[in-house]
Amino acid sequence: MILVDVNEDKDVIKKLEERVGKDGYKIVQLGSFDCKEGAFPIREGLCVSGDEMEIFLGAGIHINKRLCEGCPRREYIRFADFTNETRSWHYERKTVLDFIASRKTRLYHQLTKMDTFIEGRKGLILEGMSEYVPIYDAYWKNINKKRLKGMSPLRQVIELGGKPEWTYSFIRELKMRDMEFVQTWNLQETIEFLVQCDEGYDKTPKLRVLPKRYPDIPLEQNILTLFDGIGKVRSEKIMKDKEVMIMLNKFTKKMKEKYGYYGKKTRE
Repeated sequence: MILVDVNEDKDVIKKLEERVGKDGYKIVQLGSFDCKEGAFPIREGLCVSGDEMEIFLGAGIHINKRLCEGCPRREYIRFADFTNETRSWHYERKTVLDFIASRKTRLYHQLTKMDTFIEGRKGLILEGMSEYVPIYDAYWKNINKKRLKGMSPLRQVIELGGKPEWTYSFIRELKMRDMEFVQTWNLQETIEFLVQCDEGYDKTPKLRVLPKRYPDIPLEQNILTLFDGIGKVRSEKIMKDKEVMIMLNKFTKKMKEKYGYYGKKTRE
């Protein structure tokens, strides 16, 4: 059975039901509760870091997640669009326009969430636009739709969003995280891919016992990624420029002093 996240588009669910029937899928929350500070509860009043938790697990001491209930540091993290009943595989779906719109920061964060909580089979589905329903005529009037239909989803992203190297960097990012990059022609092909995954993969659960932790992206780096064409890798290079960092530090300091701005809370 295919499990679909509650936030998935209604059109997707409708097409899935047409393919597998009402008993072939289920709408659920695909995610997990986690600590905002990355801590793990052992007993009342005692939470430890990930490294410490690994030592405790080796000694036969397990996480007591019941202690998290009611804790203000507890938050729900959504990390995929589709999985199966045993959670042995997970996929995030992005249409071409979704991919372009989320390149600045959101897509990086989504990939990190998947890699943080999921071990094993996981990936990004880039869904192409084989058919078009022009909503904003001003946007589509200069687009050669017939030519676009003959392109792969990856080429469609580059044609519509430009900056090919920026797009390619996400493929490298996926491979570095041992995640799949799947291209589908349209929604129908996406659903068929998920059906075959459900029938072809084994049913061994692949969620991590301990979430894989990534360091927080500095506030200054988050600001840089707001500029068009600057992603995670390029922003890291720019931050090595001392003059740029001096200006960024002055800006963030002024924001905090004037508006009580707190960077870490905003990034979350």
